[in-house]
Amino acid sequence: MKNLLILFFFLSFSLHAQYSVKGTLNPVKKYSWVLLYKVEGAKQVFIKNTQIETEGNTGVFKFNLPKDTKIGSYRITYDLKSDGFIAVSYTHLTLPTKRIV
Repeated sequence: MKNLLILFFFLSFSLHAQYSVKGTLNPVKKYSWVLLYKVEGAKQVFIKNTQIETEGNTGVFKFNLPKDTKIGSYRITYDLKSDGFIAVSYTHLTLPTKRIV
């Protein structure tokens, strides 16, 4: 019975699997947030935002995405004034992204 409970516990974690988009900005400069948008034709739809964690002169960020996130083109915006962004194509894989600014 105890083994069955442990198996159920681990199985529940695997059913709630998430995908992620990870990235680094080098150098991080003055950026503290990044925004994730889904590109749909000529418009972009806001999905979520996250803070940039500073590690020395490098900024690191990560978006956790639910399992049902749609495949498609996404834009990670890090500078609204100068239109700084990273374009990514999401395919249900964990994506490492690196940008030197």
